[in-house]
Amino acid sequence: MCRGADMSQVNMHELSVCRALVRTVDETRRQRGAAAVRHVTVRIGPLAGVEPDLLRFAWDAATLDTPVAGATLEIQQAPLIVRCRACGATSAGQPADLRCRACHSSATALESGDDCVLVGVDLLLPAPADLC
Repeated sequence: MCRGADMSQVNMHELSVCRALVRTVDETRRQRGAAAVRHVTVRIGPLAGVEPDLLRFAWDAATLDTPVAGATLEIQQAPLIVRCRACGATSAGQPADLRCRACHSSATALESGDDCVLVGVDLLLPAPADLC
């Protein structure tokens, strides 16, 4: 957690998301026989219901006293993409405006932008001599 931060300021939703990430990342670490986790990358869409700044803030609290402690968290922004059911075009949307940019129809389906995805984990593998 940020030094001097009050635990009561950690958002419980983002903390829960971080804890789920920690479980998944630690399972990956164990499966690969890694000594530690260096870096975790997630991609979050604007409609995912996860606030990137709050997720960053909760990361240190969620990883404290776990094998993932000390790993950095990188958050990538996922684009908001809609597919038009009227004309078939795909276009970038805005959280408050999901209309088709080609024909302006509101009959669109969300293609991406509501996801929170673990993209990558950078692991510290033991040196070959340490494997024995």
